[in-house]
Amino acid sequence: MRGGLMIFRSVVLLLLLVPGVVLAQTKASEDDHVVLRNGKTLWGDIQIFKSAQTSQLYVVYKNHMRYGLGEIRSFSNNGAFFYSLNHLRKGGGITRLEPILLQRRIEGRVHVYSRLDEPPRPSDLLRYDYYSMGDDVPTVIKLKFLRQDLANNPPSMAALKRAGLFKGMGDALFTGGVLTALVGLEKSVTTAEDGLGNLRRRFTLSSTLVIGVGMAVSALLPYSLSKARVREAIRRYNRR
Repeated sequence: MRGGLMIFRSVVLLLLLVPGVVLAQTKASEDDHVVLRNGKTLWGDIQIFKSAQTSQLYVVYKNHMRYGLGEIRSFSNNGAFFYSLNHLRKGGGITRLEPILLQRRIEGRVHVYSRLDEPPRPSDLLRYDYYSMGDDVPTVIKLKFLRQDLANNPPSMAALKRAGLFKGMGDALFTGGVLTALVGLEKSVTTAEDGLGNLRRRFTLSSTLVIGVGMAVSALLPYSLSKARVREAIRRYNRR
């Protein structure tokens, strides 16, 4: 009897929850739209795909109209906001503008965006790649930019100061480690004659090389602590 009552209560609770979930999903879908760079806004179903030929992301509107990132300014999909940003890419001695896709992951006085190379998934990790003050154009997260934009919030500035200290420590360890490793690599390679009088190179791992590599790898810790302080600075600003 008691077991039957519990099953009945579970069914009733499920029936009460399902319409709310469906309604929320429907509302999110109704808000789907894409803003083109020519200023036109299209309302309707939006889907994100990746081209197998070019490995570029693109958007399909209402299952038949395809738009590349270069044609899009922004769009909303199932309640999530995305921004297509022109990004300077260097390669082969050439610098060119290339559109990249950003997903807004944190809403607040400071919006935080993660760069996407694949269509978004619920399991994607939160990465602090870009930010914007309100609805401004997103900017890559760098200490020099954040110091300017968060200057009117002392707790955020304190966190950024610590971030700068940790980054300086990481830079010193990495640079010193690379230079030490280069010296160690030179010491590890020796040249000697074999029994036939031929010169042979021999590699013997030197302690200097090991120390240099260890220093460079150890830079990961202060770099990680610096990123944590950047996240703290943004959280503090958004709590104002």
